[in-house]
Amino acid sequence: MGSIANIIQQVLLNGVLSNRSQTIQRSKLGICLMAVAGFLLLVALFYMVLAYYGWLLLHFVQPVAALVTAGTVLVIGSIVAFSAYLVLKRIPPEPAPNDEIRELISLISATAADGLNEKVEESPKTALLIAGIAGLIAGKYLS
Repeated sequence: MGSIANIIQQVLLNGVLSNRSQTIQRSKLGICLMAVAGFLLLVALFYMVLAYYGWLLLHFVQPVAALVTAGTVLVIGSIVAFSAYLVLKRIPPEPAPNDEIRELISLISATAADGLNEKVEESPKTALLIAGIAGLIAGKYLS
């Protein structure tokens, strides 16, 4: 009975944790790249806005040049924010389900169910007590 539990635990750990770790690593990498790109964009944008404002001062009075500069920066900032939203919103494709793992889990659960049914029929009160204690322990450590 213990070997079946070990097999189930290993299958679940391999299937769940490997996918989660790839997602976490991908998110961290994406956030780091977005931070570097954002910093470089801010530096470049500062100098571009400064040059643009200086050029506008040659053609317009100071308040109009400032308004046009602010509007241009607002439009560019909105485009960058929307692009970042689309990049971070994208969900990676789910891996194709593996039929071998499904068959293995079905076999393990059927074997475990047969063994557990016999024990529960022999002593239902003990089985209920053990299930309650296992639920309390799982609730304590999983929450």
